[in-house]
Amino acid sequence: MTNAHDTDHLLLQLNSKSQKKPLHNFQSDTRLLTAPEAQAIFEGAELERVEKEQVAAAEKAEKELVERQRNLETHHNAAFKTFDSPLTTYKLKDDLRDISMALALDNTGTIPDLVAQIKEHMDPNPALASVPCFAALYLTNCRGRKRPMVDPTPSLVPTPDAPASVHVDPAPVVGNSADIPIDPLFL
Repeated sequence: MTNAHDTDHLLLQLNSKSQKKPLHNFQSDTRLLTAPEAQAIFEGAELERVEKEQVAAAEKAEKELVERQRNLETHHNAAFKTFDSPLTTYKLKDDLRDISMALALDNTGTIPDLVAQIKEHMDPNPALASVPCFAALYLTNCRGRKRPMVDPTPSLVPTPDAPASVHVDPAPVVGNSADIPIDPLFL
């Protein structure tokens, strides 16, 4: 019986192959072009491609320049910036990168990663609180309360171990800025 079933199946396949199939409509987006038209279209497409490559190259160069400037600013801030607020107040990634660079840490990653990395470095190193550029990072952010100000100028009161003949005049102040004393040695 299975042999008869196989024979019927083979006859059905043979009959379906021998029957004519209806023609299907085939739609295409092709055009018939002559040689001058094809050359003009090719040149236009090539010109657009070249322009896009030039724009992409200019954008890439500008992006690299901005990144290079950001890195230079980060290195400068790491070397010379005094961080004057508690660590919890820094929310921008560039500020956290500056702190990381100043502490000689990796300055890549997300904002939470940078904050965690800085805290992990600061916790076992409390001696950094005595470094003037990092001292404020150790302060807590107390809303509504003023933090005690640390006098940046040394005391001008003579000490008992100082010679009595040495008298130090207070540093003169330039302009309206009373916060920036000028060292008398440079006058």
